[in-house]
Amino acid sequence: KSLCLAAICQHYVDGGQRVLVVSHRKELLAQDNEALASLSSIESGIYSAGLDRRDTSQLVLFAGVQSIYGRMEELQQAGAFGLVIVDEAHCIGRKNTAMYHKVVAAVPDARRLGLTATPYRLDSGLLHEGQDAMFDTLAIHIEPKSLVPEYLSPLIGVGTNEVMSVAGVHTVAGDYVAKELEQNAIDEELIRATVQEAYRHAADRKHWLVFCITVAHAEAVLQELTAQNIDAAIVTGKTPKQERADVLRLFKAGKIRALVSVGCLTTGFDAPVTDCLVMLRPTQSKGLHVQMLGRGMRKAEGKSNCLVLDFAGNIARHGSINTFAEYIPSERELAEERKRRPEPQPRKIDHGQAPSLFDPMGDDRPDLTLIEMRVNRIKYFLQDSKKYTDCTNLVASYSCDQASIRQWICLEYPGGAAYHARQWFRRRGITNSPTNAQDALRLAYTLPTPYSLTVRKSGQYWNVITEHWDAPDIEPENDEGEDMNDDD
Repeated sequence: KSLCLAAICQHYVDGGQRVLVVSHRKELLAQDNEALASLSSIESGIYSAGLDRRDTSQLVLFAGVQSIYGRMEELQQAGAFGLVIVDEAHCIGRKNTAMYHKVVAAVPDARRLGLTATPYRLDSGLLHEGQDAMFDTLAIHIEPKSLVPEYLSPLIGVGTNEVMSVAGVHTVAGDYVAKELEQNAIDEELIRATVQEAYRHAADRKHWLVFCITVAHAEAVLQELTAQNIDAAIVTGKTPKQERADVLRLFKAGKIRALVSVGCLTTGFDAPVTDCLVMLRPTQSKGLHVQMLGRGMRKAEGKSNCLVLDFAGNIARHGSINTFAEYIPSERELAEERKRRPEPQPRKIDHGQAPSLFDPMGDDRPDLTLIEMRVNRIKYFLQDSKKYTDCTNLVASYSCDQASIRQWICLEYPGGAAYHARQWFRRRGITNSPTNAQDALRLAYTLPTPYSLTVRKSGQYWNVITEHWDAPDIEPENDEGEDMNDDD
C-alpha cells in the first residue's frame, strides 16, 4: 500500500500539484515517507508532533491529523494541495471525524483518496456510503487471497482446544464490552492452558504477535509467557515512546519471541518477520479482525507462512477475509427492536462466506447460522459425568419456543470446564460459585434466567453462544480498538 501511495504522489507531483498524506499514526507517516524515498527523489516532509517534525513547504507532506487539523493555513503557504490522501482510512471514526473533515474542508478543491484494506466500520458501514461520508466511491477491492503468494504470505490456521467465551458479554457501539470480556479472560487456569497450547502449536515459530483485550489481560498473559520461559514483552497505547521503539526493534531482531499488545499494533504495524498470530481478543468488528490478520501477511526471507492460533473464535465469527462485512446491529439496537416486538421471532445472522476454523483464508463454509430463541422456563437437574467417573454435573434445561436447550455446568471438572462453570455463575451475579454440583443445584433456582439465548446447531445438539440479559447503560471505552495517542 505504501508503494502504491508513493506512485500516486509521484503522478500528482509530475502534474505540478502538492500532495498531503494524512494519518493518525506516526509509524504510518514514517513508513509512507520511506516508501516514497525508495522510489523517488521528490522533496517530502513530515509534520507530526509524535515524530517531532514541523515541515511545511515540501511538495509531498506526511502529516498527523491531530497535529494539523487546526494549522492547515500554515501548511498551504507554500501552495495549495491538489490531493489529500488518508492512509488507513477506516480509522476515520466518531472520535476523530471532525479533525479529518477540518483538514479536507481547508482544501475544498483538492481530490480525496482513502487507502485501507478494510473499507468498512462497525459504526458507519462502508466508508463511501451514508450521510457525511468522506468518500463517494469504492475504487477497487482486491481479495487478499489473490495476492498470495506473490505479494503476501499465506495464513494457516489451527483449531484450538481453548476458545474464549463471550457468553454473557454485552455489546455496546457494535462490539463487545472490553471490561466484561476481561472478566471472562483473566483466569489463571485459562491463561496457563492457552499459553501451553500456543507453545505446542508454535514451538518452531520465532516471532509471535499476541493480541489481548485490556492492559490487565495483557499483563496477565505476559506473566504466564515469562513463567513458561518464553521471551516476551508488552506494548500498549500508554507505553513510553522510547520504550515502545526499543521493544519493537528487539522483536523485529528476534530478541523477543512474543510481543503482547493492546489496541496499538492492529493497524499499520510493519514487522514482516511475524510468523505467528495469537488471537486472544474476541471482536465483532470484521475490520479489526482483518487488520489483525494482516499483521502476519507481510513476506519475509525464510518465511513460508504465518500461523494463526484463534483462541478468540474470530475466524468462525467473521468468515473469510476475502469478503466484505455486513453491518450487524449492536446489542442495544437489538434490545430496542425487542421492545417494539412483543413476541420475538428467531433471528438468523448470516456472516457471509465463512471458512473452516482451520483456514482463515478459505471459502469452505461450516454451518455458522445463529438463531435467537426466547426462554419460556428453565429447570435444573444433576447428571453423572461420562468423562470423569467421580464427577457430577449441573444441567440447565431451557424450554424455548423452537427447542429444548441444555447447558452442562461442570464445576467438578478440572481446567477450562470448571472455569466456564464459574463464569456461568458470575453472569448470574454469583462471584463465589459453588465447588460441587449438589450445592449448585440448591442455589440454581434462586438465580435469574436470561430472557433469550443465541444458539447454533452442532449435530443433534444446540450450543449456547450468548445469553441475553437487559443491556446495561455503558459507554464504549475505545473506538475499533485503536488508540489516538501518537500525535498531540
